[in-house]
Amino acid sequence: GVLVDAPFALFFLGYCVGQLPGFNDLPTLDADLYNGLVALKNYPVGGQPAADEEDEIYRVFGLDFTTTVSLPDGRTKTVPLVPRGDLIRVTAQNRLQYLDLVAQFKLVKQIDAQVRAFVSGLHTVVPENWMRLLFASPIELSRLLCGDSGAIDVGDWQRNTVYDGAFRGQGRSHPMVREFWSVVERDLSEQQRQGLCRFATSCERPPLLGFAELNPRFCISGYTANEGVLDSRLPSASTCVNLLKLPVYSSRQILRGKLIAAIESNAGFDLS
Repeated sequence: GVLVDAPFALFFLGYCVGQLPGFNDLPTLDADLYNGLVALKNYPVGGQPAADEEDEIYRVFGLDFTTTVSLPDGRTKTVPLVPRGDLIRVTAQNRLQYLDLVAQFKLVKQIDAQVRAFVSGLHTVVPENWMRLLFASPIELSRLLCGDSGAIDVGDWQRNTVYDGAFRGQGRSHPMVREFWSVVERDLSEQQRQGLCRFATSCERPPLLGFAELNPRFCISGYTANEGVLDSRLPSASTCVNLLKLPVYSSRQILRGKLIAAIESNAGFDLS
């Protein structure tokens, strides 16, 4: 029931299940680069240029068979995709070769050492043939590691929540608990619901099989004190035990405002 709050690029997870990436995997690494290359691929040309005319693709895009990489100190470096690539213009005739070389450099050559090290370590724990057997695609592995990216099922969340503190006796029938779930279901956007899940559990998605798989169980603990003091406090969380600590506010409006403020603060443990 423990998720990894790190959305791995699908092309990278493909390595883990024995699938090599290609040009169509490029948007999972760099969507802007992919869109630019697609524009290059689909750019219409009027036909074969005359001997004394400049190729239209080169005239418009001005590219050669090189690419740039970012260095640790912030500078960039030009790398040839083929020997003496800086002298080879990208034209209508060779643009498909250029697209393939860019994709192979970005998805394979540039990160080869890091990928080999990671996958080698992974396969010491889970053998490669098991990974191929268990996961037909990197999407399936992503769901197992990071949960389902679909909408959060608030009903499932409610059914698999336990209560403590001021809410222990009444549980879901406590007026503040009813107001809390009303705010979550009716007032919060899907993005805010994901933010609440992350605020309380450290991950914005539930486990693949739902909140029942969270360990420890998701818990809302209520506490009371002087009313004026409580209304000035924000909810807080202990993400290591999936615990949301919720003051018993004096109104639904205050609950809604404090809950959204806590979610959007990008904080969690002992926020006040």
